[in-house]
Amino acid sequence: MNDRESHFKSRNGAWKWISGLFIVFFTLALWLWVGRKPTPSPPTKVILTEKPAIVAWPQGPAIAAVEAARTRANTNEIEVCGVGKVKIDSDDPTAIGKYLEALAKKSELRWLSALRNSDDLRARTTGLLLEGVFTDRGADQVVTQEARDELVQLAVGASDPAVYALAIYKCGANEIDPAAGACLQVSPRGWARLDPDNAIPWLWVAGQARAKNDMAAEADAFQRAAEARRSDSYIDSIFSFAEPEIPKDATPVERAELAVEVIGVEAATAQRQFAAATKHCSSDALQDRNIRQQCSALAELFVNNGKTLADFVIGLGIGNRAGWPKDRVSALTEEKNALMQASAQVTPENGEAWSCDGVSRLNAFVNQVGRLGELGATRDALERSGETIAEMAAKWTAFLERIQREAAQQTPQSAVDSSP
Repeated sequence: MNDRESHFKSRNGAWKWISGLFIVFFTLALWLWVGRKPTPSPPTKVILTEKPAIVAWPQGPAIAAVEAARTRANTNEIEVCGVGKVKIDSDDPTAIGKYLEALAKKSELRWLSALRNSDDLRARTTGLLLEGVFTDRGADQVVTQEARDELVQLAVGASDPAVYALAIYKCGANEIDPAAGACLQVSPRGWARLDPDNAIPWLWVAGQARAKNDMAAEADAFQRAAEARRSDSYIDSIFSFAEPEIPKDATPVERAELAVEVIGVEAATAQRQFAAATKHCSSDALQDRNIRQQCSALAELFVNNGKTLADFVIGLGIGNRAGWPKDRVSALTEEKNALMQASAQVTPENGEAWSCDGVSRLNAFVNQVGRLGELGATRDALERSGETIAEMAAKWTAFLERIQREAAQQTPQSAVDSSP
């Protein structure tokens, strides 16, 4: 088994989670972020001063954690750009993530402070969104709520659909909780009014209507989504919004780690937007001709104009259920597999992922994502690979078959190991 296969399987059951419809959900995050859950830290005091909401962050990375990685007995060595060979606990699949988070902590805190004070509205909004999101920061709950309320006020006053969308995500889509405070000022329907030709807010509206058993409102919102010409959640753009504020003296490996952390936040946050589409376009619902036409139109939008690999694969799945010709589904499936392989080849094997070469390649790809979107950057990587779609798709299929085969072989032993 090579390093990439071992890394892929070690992510705390990630293989089982992605084996279905969401197999391509932010592939870069799956390789480098999913499963990194550090031990919770004690609450950190964060002091807010008046105008312009300057944050006084605590000092320094967890130096002890960084140094401890060099001395563990049961270790593997990895190459970290600018640091050299680092010993990592081979029994802890999250060890690399913990080490890199500690290494980049100073830059992360200065970055978040710069975002909170940025003159750029989307950058400042992103800083407010990220307040309390990074699980190891232990941000004070009151501070997190203040950040949420400030974000909502910016969203209400700015008339910027991206800012409004980030407020929706921060508020958890506003389930009309009486304790939601400022979040009652924003709603998916308010986002849709600002962004009427974008399918995503209408899908949120449809989801809310479905939760209330308001079938007429759900049908109307889904029709609006099907007629839209754009599909933009904005959540996949938060790193692009925030990147200009990264400290200029951050090292390449720190920049890469910050990108991976935020891409992980994007991946974890984005899933819900597809729930309404997959429920509305269930196999049973597609027996209705009108719903089948709506779902087919939405699938076309996701496949042809989506920004992420998730858009593409969700569109493909819905289109297949809606009765797209088998030849087209087959061709798109092959393209999807080729895109997956292209994404997997962006960085070297896991053992070299944080070397200077690996970090350089990762940062270059993240820059491409900022310019072209995830799907555009992955298509660019596919074109630059020098291989055909069929060749790349075959590599990805072979990889998945190996993973499935090895997982099946290990299951009996796992059952024995876990028995009392």
